[in-house]
Amino acid sequence: MKKIINKIMEVMLGSIFIIMLCMTIWQIFSRFILNDPSSFTEEILRFSIIWLVILGSSYATLNDLHFGMTLVSNSLTGMKEKITKLFTLVVTLAFNIGIFVVGGYITAKNNMGQTSPILELSVGMIYMVFVISGVMSAVIIILKLIETIFKKVEC
Repeated sequence: MKKIINKIMEVMLGSIFIIMLCMTIWQIFSRFILNDPSSFTEEILRFSIIWLVILGSSYATLNDLHFGMTLVSNSLTGMKEKITKLFTLVVTLAFNIGIFVVGGYITAKNNMGQTSPILELSVGMIYMVFVISGVMSAVIIILKLIETIFKKVEC
């Protein structure tokens, strides 16, 4: 399950990065070669960086790349390590559900009527990335909780 989620996230993040690269190249080309800067690329890049960073946080959670998640627990062993990991995962799960899922949903819902000036996209749709990332992170954390609970403690 972890490998499938990891592959999907790598493809999503890689695709966003490639889109950003293409938009940056087009922006430079249109500005300096055509002397007619493209207005839509700046907005696409702004929204893409938001999606890349927020979805990247879920990827970091999946692959234990968050600095604080392993800083303390890696220095412990046995039952202390297990309890610390469980505590960290529960707090992270609560944060993701409370801030990303619930807060992201409220923010997205409140901004559905607002549109971006150039692309005329609903700003609420851009904010939906918080909900998507929160749900993805919550699933990942629940899988990690189950794995940690059933992992045999080594003394």
